[in-house]
Amino acid sequence: MYKKHHKKAKVVFRKTPEVLKKLGIHGSVPVASTNKIETIRTFYKDMDEDTLQKLAILKTGQADITTGNLQLQKVEKARAKYLKEVGESQDVTKQKDAAFAKIDDWMRDFYVVANIALEDQPQLMEALGRKRKR
Repeated sequence: MYKKHHKKAKVVFRKTPEVLKKLGIHGSVPVASTNKIETIRTFYKDMDEDTLQKLAILKTGQADITTGNLQLQKVEKARAKYLKEVGESQDVTKQKDAAFAKIDDWMRDFYVVANIALEDQPQLMEALGRKRKR
């Protein structure tokens, strides 16, 4: 939706660079999502009555701008939820890595003791998944 509005505004205001700059459409649309969202927010936030009247020539009215604004809010909420979930996932991964490190340390001690205890029974050591050097 923003792409259509952006394209129409660029056509209507191609001879008024100050309006293009005000709406944040004087250059290309950023690729990074944070910058892109900020550019879209600027576009919809800085839309005034005069600008809307000129855009009406290309069938873009207040309802379109309101819908675009609502879509932007949905995107921002979804992005916030995504970032929260990414943070939670990273936290869980750190907890998992810490637990594996603790288990790994414990298993090293276990295998050392098992190696000593099963010196005379190498097949039992192999049953634990460790081959003994002969």
